[in-house]
Amino acid sequence: MPRVSQNKISKEFEQEIISSLFRALGKLREVDASLFLSEFFTRSEKVMLAKRFMVAFFIEQGFDVIAICRILKISKSTVYSVERELVRSAGGYAKIILIHKNQKNSKVSWEH
Repeated sequence: MPRVSQNKISKEFEQEIISSLFRALGKLREVDASLFLSEFFTRSEKVMLAKRFMVAFFIEQGFDVIAICRILKISKSTVYSVERELVRSAGGYAKIILIHKNQKNSKVSWEH
């Protein structure tokens, strides 16, 4: 699980550097974004983010909490956390889920 340094930065500076990262990510093309993300995140960060993404996708598809937990091997609290974020979302989750659904290779085999 990723950890944030114990050495705190100000909320303003935190927001500034997050915004800077998001602006830079927004300007990347698909191939560049894929390369960047694969190099930037550790394996555990990639798995964590991918699971959160799939929780949102499965919720949108109507899967129940127990099924999501079984498929992704996660806790109910993780599912409920993502579910709360979906409710509060300004549309970011919906956009990425729609993009995923429209991709030709969006089928995920959860029988692992």
